[in-house]
Amino acid sequence: MGYADAKAPASVPSVYRTAQLCDRFLVTPMMIVLLLAGIYMLAEGDISVGESWVSVGFVAIIVLFGMVHGFFGPRYRKGIDLAERDLAAGGELSEEYRAVSRQMQIGGNIAGLIVAVTIFFMVVKP
Repeated sequence: MGYADAKAPASVPSVYRTAQLCDRFLVTPMMIVLLLAGIYMLAEGDISVGESWVSVGFVAIIVLFGMVHGFFGPRYRKGIDLAERDLAAGGELSEEYRAVSRQMQIGGNIAGLIVAVTIFFMVVKP
């Protein structure tokens, strides 16, 4: 949200709502497909959950589900509320909003790291 925060603060609520919709209608359904595909591969393939790349994948998808619904979701709602309040009061985004924005940035970096580590394990298969 850094660009919108700095260059177009009036767009922040719309950016957060768009991210919410992406999580609801794109990210979550695709994570469900990935989880079901992993379960199917375990059931039908010659793969063991004891293999590190399989275990890391399952842990990652569960953690990412938790992050999407337990971390990002509440912060989207709070960010929208705070940004709308701040914009209605004069157009400046408050420090309270900026704290939520920083949390979202850190959470996004952590989620990206989880995805990168998972891809590494699935490619290298240590």
